Amino acid sequence: NQSRKTGEPYIIHPLAVARIVGEEMQLDAESVISALLHDVVEDTSYTYEDIVAEFGKDIADIVEGLSKIKRVYKEDVNIDRTNIQAENFIKLLETISVNIRVIYIKIADRLHNMRTLESMPTNKQLEKAGEVLYVYSPLAHRLGLHELKSELEDISVKARQPEEYRELAAQIEARREFYDKIQNWVVSRMEEVFKNEGIPVTINKRRRGYYSTWKRMRHYNVTLDELENFLAVRLIFEDMPTVKEDKLMCWRIYGLICQNFSTSVNRIKDWLNRPRSNGYVALHGAVLAYKKWVDTQIMSRRMAKIADLGYGLNS
Repeated sequence: NQSRKTGEPYIIHPLAVARIVGEEMQLDAESVISALLHDVVEDTSYTYEDIVAEFGKDIADIVEGLSKIKRVYKEDVNIDRTNIQAENFIKLLETISVNIRVIYIKIADRLHNMRTLESMPTNKQLEKAGEVLYVYSPLAHRLGLHELKSELEDISVKARQPEEYRELAAQIEARREFYDKIQNWVVSRMEEVFKNEGIPVTINKRRRGYYSTWKRMRHYNVTLDELENFLAVRLIFEDMPTVKEDKLMCWRIYGLICQNFSTSVNRIKDWLNRPRSNGYVALHGAVLAYKKWVDTQIMSRRMAKIADLGYGLNS
């Protein structure tokens, strides 16, 4: 008979967390079960031993690790929530559990809380949003969970700077048709080029998230129209027999882009031979369209999986 602050039955929350873990993170069955049970030890009369008896020690250890994080985060007087750094929190997590699934499920837990943030009082919204920017966003970045990281950040900036968020959202919406025109032209032209070359490529349109856009505008003191790297296209080709051949295909595709578009060598970012710390591998460039630079992210399908879901459990 427990309910959330929204008035919904409490089971809605663990079900939602389990869906994030299973569908959006694409983790295994053990992780989904642990997500369903993640609050049981903390919020009910069931014990660690009960979970072991019903589901086994591995799942019980994950649930216990999640409960310990919640207790330590609530009770440790040395944690300053306004200044906590992700690296310190990661070290804290590592002392609690050696199972990386604990961190993934904790991020999924916070993501669902953020998706229902409006049900909380304003002070709680601000606290949760601040924790996301200091802790959970850097954690998601470190694990390579790019899409979830962007969503966490966007919800946070909407809560913390609502007026600036609304203004930026209005500016982006006002330019939507122009942005669509640019990206549609780039995509259609690229599809024609690669079709003629006999190279199957899936091309997706992408845009920088609200938080990232807002942050860069403030950092560089520029307007939305002056901001570079707002628009992008991601080119995904089928995996080659080897990783080395994947990299060669990235350069081949980039060469074809250079032959058919205005490009700049200053905008090349070689993440093929120098992957990011979270495992991200791709070749970036940019093409000029309607006097706007559009980033090009070139990767194989296996690279794209790492880009979306991270390197750790999905490699």
